[in-house]
Amino acid sequence: TRSIFLTVTCSSYILLSIPVSLFIYKVVFRILYFDFIHVVVIFIILGIGADGTLVVIDAFNQSKGLFEHQLDRLIYSFNRSTTAVFTTSFTTVVAFIVTAFVPVVPIS
Repeated sequence: TRSIFLTVTCSSYILLSIPVSLFIYKVVFRILYFDFIHVVVIFIILGIGADGTLVVIDAFNQSKGLFEHQLDRLIYSFNRSTTAVFTTSFTTVVAFIVTAFVPVVPIS
């Protein structure tokens, strides 16, 4: 999209989710165990965030001929991409819940 604003905004919300998830992990759930394999979570979070961002951007690009105003395009894009973003994120959450039952210590 060649938009600096979009790049900074999407990168910020993806990167700000890392300290939030670490806070939930350490403070809310009080899990003290932290291993090198937990660093992989950073790449997983980046992948999930980038996937959702790309779906919304694709829907926005597809709305180019349908609407004149940017706000109408944005509303259309969010409405169109909500189901796809939810589905991809939900399947990832289910996969992580399943790994909670795996008896390997760094994974469970």
